Amino acid sequence: MIITKDKFAYLQAVAEEGNITRAAEKLYVSQPALTNYINKVESYYGIRLFNRVRNPVTLTYAGEQFMKGMGEIIRLQKKFDHEMEELANHRADRITIGMGSTRASTWLPYLLPSYKNKYPEIDVEIIEIITQILNKDC
Repeated sequence: MIITKDKFAYLQAVAEEGNITRAAEKLYVSQPALTNYINKVESYYGIRLFNRVRNPVTLTYAGEQFMKGMGEIIRLQKKFDHEMEELANHRADRITIGMGSTRASTWLPYLLPSYKNKYPEIDVEIIEIITQILNKDC
């Protein structure tokens, strides 16, 4: 079962509100639709997310672990989406520089700091190689 960040917000709202009806109102969905969604998630994973006997509704231990894990997944998804957006908009990339050891040790300490300041999202990969081999591959 794939839980999107929007659907995860449904579960967060119930946990925060402590009441399914109030959470549904906050989310602009019907209470039966929200209850049905919770039931589907619980059925899929074979756990109870919420203790609905008490008022306010509280997370079960399994629900706490579920919310913690899903929160981490959503955070990673946002990070991944941001990284892909950076790449798509050419704000992040990687360049590879092949250079002989002597030139690399002489030039790079002067060139790289200002380059990294100007283009912090660009990863720079340095390959130090014998100049004859570098010339042969070019």
